[in-house]
Amino acid sequence: MNTAMYQVVVLALATAAISTTVSKGRIFTSAREWIIERNEWLGKLVSCSYCTSHWVALALVAIYRPILV
Repeated sequence: MNTAMYQVVVLALATAAISTTVSKGRIFTSAREWIIERNEWLGKLVSCSYCTSHWVALALVAIYRPILV
């Protein structure tokens, strides 16, 4: 497996771990509740691991800029 593909696999695993931790983890419960109180729509996005994963992936791609081709 080439280096770029390895980087994409690592970023995918990191995205899954971060989004699950943010959306379901007890450590972020107070932050999620605070966001839900401020904006119900944004609170729903933060509480959904699938929705959160898109934003986490966007941030990681912007930071690491993996190039496959």
